[in-house]
Amino acid sequence: MPEFSAKNVYLFILLIFPGFIAQSIYDLFVPAGERNAGANSFLALAYGTLNLVITWPLISWAILSVSQRDALVSSRIPAYAALLFSLAVFPALLGFVTYRLRDSSWLKDLGAITPSPTSWDNFFGRCERCWVIFHLKNGAKIGGHYTWDSHASSFPQEPDVYVSEVWRLNEYSQFVEMVERTMGMLIRRGRLRLD
Repeated sequence: MPEFSAKNVYLFILLIFPGFIAQSIYDLFVPAGERNAGANSFLALAYGTLNLVITWPLISWAILSVSQRDALVSSRIPAYAALLFSLAVFPALLGFVTYRLRDSSWLKDLGAITPSPTSWDNFFGRCERCWVIFHLKNGAKIGGHYTWDSHASSFPQEPDVYVSEVWRLNEYSQFVEMVERTMGMLIRRGRLRLD
């Protein structure tokens, strides 16, 4: 077991802590399901190392400023702010930028795979309004309007969708009229016919 020393604490603060922040922010946009401890540690170390390489000039200046014995409080405040930015704010931005880069259209044009774990997450992650026809196992069809008030589950949860507007369909599967006085409709995947 690693020994608890000041050096290990500093390494944790400089490498692992910012890495976990970046990884957590990325996971907010792209749920990863369950990872083992080894994978989490490796990703945190990779993000933390990248963060340290990019912010090292700012971190070294801040550490030098804080460690000077005769430094005034007013000169230490910017140094502490720089440490906070380098070890917490910038890693959060790093996680967000990594997601945006992986989800960018020019990377997709190069053949990169979307970071979304499922097509369901990719489609509903765009948050676009759309009309949906649900084909139930009993043969019935129900229409719905997916709006800003609607919601779809994301990986690793079982796919389900809540639509804020329920619509009646005619025999040609055309949307005829909105069903009044409803609070919307929740459809679970188990109720749908998937063919």
